[in-house]
Amino acid sequence: PRDVQGRQLYMGSPEYMAEFCSDIESFINIEAVRTASGQPVREYSAPMGHHPLWVTHLIRERGIHAYYFTGDTGMPPTRSYHKGARSPADVWAFPVMNFGPYASFEEARAKEVPEDDVAQWLMDMADFVDRQKTIRLIYAHPPGVIKYPDAFKRWLQHTAARAREGRFRWMTMAKYTDFANRRQAVQWTLTSEALGKTPASPKSLLRASHAVDLGQMTWLLPARRFAEPRVVSGSADVALDGDYWRVRATHGVELSVELPEKSIPAK
Repeated sequence: PRDVQGRQLYMGSPEYMAEFCSDIESFINIEAVRTASGQPVREYSAPMGHHPLWVTHLIRERGIHAYYFTGDTGMPPTRSYHKGARSPADVWAFPVMNFGPYASFEEARAKEVPEDDVAQWLMDMADFVDRQKTIRLIYAHPPGVIKYPDAFKRWLQHTAARAREGRFRWMTMAKYTDFANRRQAVQWTLTSEALGKTPASPKSLLRASHAVDLGQMTWLLPARRFAEPRVVSGSADVALDGDYWRVRATHGVELSVELPEKSIPAK
């Protein structure tokens, strides 16, 4: 489209909005979604993946701090850059995981990708998240799910088994964003000097604090370097997780954990 002066306008640009969208709320559908769902709108998905930087600031002003993103593919949630400018500190982009060259399951079906291949990829992604203790966004439209019903059924059965083992969980973008923003506010240090490191009993001390709650905050500490950690103050669970000690705060605003250091033979 062009404005009255004949200048070409690009959908989603500020000039386009000024010319064609007198009500910006209707353009981003916040009220329509809120009315239909009966729930507050806390996540955003841009039409056709078109998400200029000004949209990030606009949705943030309306209490939305999580959005799906067609850039940074393959990454976990991140604070993305747009034209060299980083997103606000409390707003998180969730990059879409693509299946090779296919951004949607409709595209995969159009190219006649076998259902077994799609099912294997979905299960592999769940296993990757399990192994790496990370999070990824797999994006699908309802019509895309219908095109691969058996693949999605097998995927859900696979993730349900992992969830029963305590190795996998589903999470909304909004819920993870709440955690990520709380995590950014954690203050923590790991020092050897705090306990007076000596050749006889070398130790380090992990200290952490948060203004509201440390619950769920977790540290992985190499078991090769440290013997079993001991909670000195605060509340935390300690468990051996593969090659690491996992220290997970349960509640409270302060935590201190003593870390006995092992003697590592010189190579």
